[in-house]
Amino acid sequence: MSQCGLPPDLQTPQQYKTDSTNMVGEAQIVRLEAGSRSSVPRKLALNTEILRKVAFDANDYPLAVIAIAGPSQSDNSFMLTCVVRYLQALERAGDRNVGDWMHKNKPDIITKDEGFEFRNRVDQTAEGIWMWTRPFIIKRFETESPIAVVVMATQGCFDPRTNEQDQFSIIGLSLLLSSCFIYNDTRLINENTVSTLTQFMHYGQVASQPFEGKAFQRLLFLIRNCNASGFNHGAVFGSIYLEITLFKRVITNEL
Repeated sequence: MSQCGLPPDLQTPQQYKTDSTNMVGEAQIVRLEAGSRSSVPRKLALNTEILRKVAFDANDYPLAVIAIAGPSQSDNSFMLTCVVRYLQALERAGDRNVGDWMHKNKPDIITKDEGFEFRNRVDQTAEGIWMWTRPFIIKRFETESPIAVVVMATQGCFDPRTNEQDQFSIIGLSLLLSSCFIYNDTRLINENTVSTLTQFMHYGQVASQPFEGKAFQRLLFLIRNCNASGFNHGAVFGSIYLEITLFKRVITNEL
């Protein structure tokens, strides 16, 4: 997606002088406002100041959004921190030779003020969508213009404290905005996972009907610490495992 798909109030170039918008790091762009009852859907509050800054920093480059979501305690922040560090190295290199972006000699550096905060605690104020406040300008082929890559994370979804409608709002919006949506989990994909993501995608497709642009460009499943019997690690075996899981779901529904 590009800036032409942004609302008019986010396209206007502005200078940012506040500490909150000049600071590079994660910032909450969508939060769920507190509700009086857990059964009532909560309103979404949008941080337009941060979004304007990101749009301004992206200049006129094509915009790509990498989003990640998954159950609580599945280390979404850690995975996005890895993505941030890789994009930092790729942006500096310029020639796709990123070198030792993981800092093998200093394996703990990835957790120190270089990415998304690790939230292993129950924190209701963190619920919503978070974004890295500076897009990464990545060079592509010589014949193509650079691309501005934005990194985004969801918090507080897929847990007992968040009702179904709130989950639909957050995940549906993330799916709608993202160029690449990553579902991150440390458990095997089961029937409930596939069913839930299917509902989210249907919700997002309905919401995206009046939207000028292509939604759901890429959906990835990231299953870490996978212990599925008979499957090795890697994208190839992961794709086979996913196809078998989806096939079983189709057969079960037909019976």
